[in-house]
Amino acid sequence: MIQENLEKFVAIAAANGYPVSTPKVVVENLGKSAGCCYATHICLDAQYLEKYSEEVSFHTLGHEFAHWIQFQHNLFRESARGVEAHDATFKALCRMLGVNDETRHTMKVEGKDRFQRFPLICPACEKEYRVTKIIINRMSRGTKGYQCHCGEALSVDNVEFS
Repeated sequence: MIQENLEKFVAIAAANGYPVSTPKVVVENLGKSAGCCYATHICLDAQYLEKYSEEVSFHTLGHEFAHWIQFQHNLFRESARGVEAHDATFKALCRMLGVNDETRHTMKVEGKDRFQRFPLICPACEKEYRVTKIIINRMSRGTKGYQCHCGEALSVDNVEFS
């Protein structure tokens, strides 16, 4: 079902002037997030996919595919708060794809922690920080300003996923 929906989204994007490459889709444990999009691939959460197969393989995948279009066509908008990933352009892309443009889901899976934290180790002084997926996603999009107290720049490459 994921591959079929992905092919539909690629075709819809191309037909509307947003030709994109087909992203790789990875299924993994994402904490509370049902999906996320990186510049190189889309992730869907394994537990949400198992429990809410149709919702995740269409709406969540479509939501992340809208971000994929933003990456491929450099459509992210900068603001005083950083990168605006869910702006009017994003919502228009979701409508174009026929998916929900909400930024929060209501799916429930027991044991999911919205604010699950992952260790991020400074490569210079080895200080450990605990960061959420929200921060990891911002770092992967290139949001600047994440640095250790020692002055070393921190990146998603230094996050230890368990």
